[in-house]
Amino acid sequence: MAFWMRWHRRLGLAAALWLVLAAVTGVLLNHTGELKLAQRGVQAGWIKRWWQLPEAQPAAAQALAGGRWLSQWEKRLFIDTQALDVPEVERLVGAAPLAPGWLIVDRQQALVVDDEGRLVERVALPAGFAASRVGALPDARGIVIESEDKRRRYTDAQAGTWSDAPPSSAEPRWAALQPLPDELRQRIAPSVPGGLTLERLLLDLHSGRWLGRVGVWLTDLAAIVLVVLAASGSWSALRRKGPRG
Repeated sequence: MAFWMRWHRRLGLAAALWLVLAAVTGVLLNHTGELKLAQRGVQAGWIKRWWQLPEAQPAAAQALAGGRWLSQWEKRLFIDTQALDVPEVERLVGAAPLAPGWLIVDRQQALVVDDEGRLVERVALPAGFAASRVGALPDARGIVIESEDKRRRYTDAQAGTWSDAPPSSAEPRWAALQPLPDELRQRIAPSVPGGLTLERLLLDLHSGRWLGRVGVWLTDLAAIVLVVLAASGSWSALRRKGPRG
């Protein structure tokens, strides 16, 4: 009996510690929306390595004036290593210079940012217009965006409005996307979630999947052990109590 009681306590403690982790992560997951767990990325490199996630890669990049670089990582924009506090982008089309700053064009929106990368305004593209490229007209006559069959001109002097691009003998200087330099890519990559959000991290901890199939079986085993210990403990308590005389 003493032997069984010792192992009863040891198994109970081991199973309880494992399920405490499941309980804490479960409570946090119940509040995913309030805590914005799906939008918050895990930055720690050792955790990413444990999860065996590939290093994040830029979706697109463009060289800007002054040796600076604009790049898209997942749905975020960076100028050099600075993450821009701007709305999420679907697919970076390119950027054209303003005075000062840039007009950064996404498939469905345009973002005006200053030289420091701060958002000045978000400019919706014309209805039904999906941008495919952007370029600056010569002589500071505005910026042209192009879809498959249309061109529109943006002029800051007209309070950020779009108009039909007038015929011109000079072609716009189209923005060209190109590979991001390796040195800059390696500096930015550690600050990008790379697919591992806090929500996914907690889900994997909750289910035991952070240890692979072994972790899932350990979680199941801990639950079974606690059920068995609860049943045996209840039976022992009733047995000691005995019938009332």
